Amino acid sequence: MAKRNVDLRTRPGFGEIIRVNKYPTFINPRNNRPYTRTRRDDDRVTQLPVIPWLEPAIDGISHGQLIHPTTNLVTLEKASSNGCIGLRESDAWIVYYYAPLGTKVVFRYDLQGTDDNGDPVQFKNIYPGFENIKLRDVAREVVSEPMDHSSIQICDLKGIE
Repeated sequence: MAKRNVDLRTRPGFGEIIRVNKYPTFINPRNNRPYTRTRRDDDRVTQLPVIPWLEPAIDGISHGQLIHPTTNLVTLEKASSNGCIGLRESDAWIVYYYAPLGTKVVFRYDLQGTDDNGDPVQFKNIYPGFENIKLRDVAREVVSEPMDHSSIQICDLKGIE
């Protein structure tokens, strides 16, 4: 589609929501054609969700990595996108309503985490080079201080259950 090589990794960094697309168009990157139906992980074919997509700019640049719903739940919490941040449909509605234009966002690339039991987990490094970008310790501090000292919106996707 781009007629050039494109880096489709989700870029870590600081930014904000710059655009809300209430009527997204779905384009198949393999053939550049629009589509309106999807085959879910449970093998059912359904219409695509009509939920607004959010576009962030990270470090002042829009890389095309959108925040949007997915009907394929097994892809959540995995590197399964073309740089986008996929959410459950219900979570996408919550983010849409609580993350208006200007909401600060932080995209982190953490290789350490916890499993469902709270035990430490070391994740595979699938984006070599991004592991050196240290955002965890300063993320809240940076996004919680508005440049004009007015109140700001912060949306923490990790807090969505």
